[in-house]
Amino acid sequence: MNTTTLRLLALTIAAGALLAGCGGAKSHGAGGAASQHAEAAAAALPDTALLATADVAVVAKTDLAAGVPVSGNLAPGTRARVTSPLDEVVNDVVVREGQRVAKGQVLARFRMDAVQTAAASAHAQLKSAQADLERQKNLLREGAVSERDVESAEAAFRSAAAADAAASHRFQDASVRAPFAGTVTVRSVQTGDRVGFGDPLFVIADTRELEFEATVPSEFVRLVRPGAAVSLNVTGWDAGAIHGKVARVNATADEATRQVKVYVTVPNPGESSWATCSPRAASSPIARPACSRSRPRPRAARTATRPCG
Repeated sequence: MNTTTLRLLALTIAAGALLAGCGGAKSHGAGGAASQHAEAAAAALPDTALLATADVAVVAKTDLAAGVPVSGNLAPGTRARVTSPLDEVVNDVVVREGQRVAKGQVLARFRMDAVQTAAASAHAQLKSAQADLERQKNLLREGAVSERDVESAEAAFRSAAAADAAASHRFQDASVRAPFAGTVTVRSVQTGDRVGFGDPLFVIADTRELEFEATVPSEFVRLVRPGAAVSLNVTGWDAGAIHGKVARVNATADEATRQVKVYVTVPNPGESSWATCSPRAASSPIARPACSRSRPRPRAARTATRPCG
């Protein structure tokens, strides 16, 4: 290959390299401009974040309350223990636990034979004593007897009247009756049992009004006032809160614990079935003054504050 051919080949390679370099520089410049434009556009956009459904909550207006944590029991406001008025055999028990009863309704009956016989005998003695007294008075008017005889007849009549009243009362007691309208929560006797005087027979509870009893540290008693609104959630009762008012605040504190008892009445017009059970444990924050009342979470009894005026 001669010298002229070598020179032409070198010039061709140099020209190709120069063209390649210019093209690459031009391409790099266009790419850099595009990248800068994208960064400027991104900078102009506001900051954003991707949130899941669980990260989003609806803003809602609610009440706030603060209080002193306490514990206590929620139980029927009125309960009565019905005991045996006689030392006798129970002939028939006519109610069961959980049954609603009216005031004066028969709960059980004792064996009537001996009681009925005693009542009839006492009534006969009363009639005899009354007849003897009338006879003695007539004889006194005729001068056949002295005033002492009449006084003795009057004493015998009064004694017979007292015996007749007692026998009649025992006869009435042979049918055990409900002292007020309510629900039978305990039945301690079965048909055929022999019971003594004063033995427990039934427990009757009036669940139309309930009572929540709690204790509050003495330093916070000044924050609890009768009439304050209360919202209660009962342990084991998931149907929602029930409402009442502070009824009474004990005047003195317990000497050992320095706690003061507070009593809250809770109307229960629907007489929920759980209320017929034994007293239920509950915890509650007795409310301090606040601007509103909050709705508490389930499974705890809690009191709410009275609204600010």
